Amino acid sequence: MKHVRPFEGRPNGPNVSAPERAFLELLSEVGVQQPLAETRDLAESTSSLRASVLSELLRDCTNVNTVRLRLQLERELSVPWAKKLDPVGLPNQRRPACLEKVNDIYLKTVRLLVLVRRTPSLTTCPW
Repeated sequence: MKHVRPFEGRPNGPNVSAPERAFLELLSEVGVQQPLAETRDLAESTSSLRASVLSELLRDCTNVNTVRLRLQLERELSVPWAKKLDPVGLPNQRRPACLEKVNDIYLKTVRLLVLVRRTPSLTTCPW
């Protein structure tokens, strides 16, 4: 796992996340186990996050809600790391490609059903 190391460098110590990873883990828990208001308060105090590490972790982030919440907090709060993030290569609010494909299949299915309903010869079964 990226940016996880043993606690205090102890060989058998429990793994702890870097502050940037812990911040994204916190965002991923909003609405599940973490209240949004508390997360916003914590995000305001995250002035020391390293933009380079955050960018690296965000490039691999697959949780759409985490990405959207990060973007929302960037817009609402004036945190120094947000200004340093290079938007190139970072996930944004666009849907992942897999969801675009599912949406496309859904639309084609709906169009086919409408076509079948409009064509009388297709709505009656000959057998």
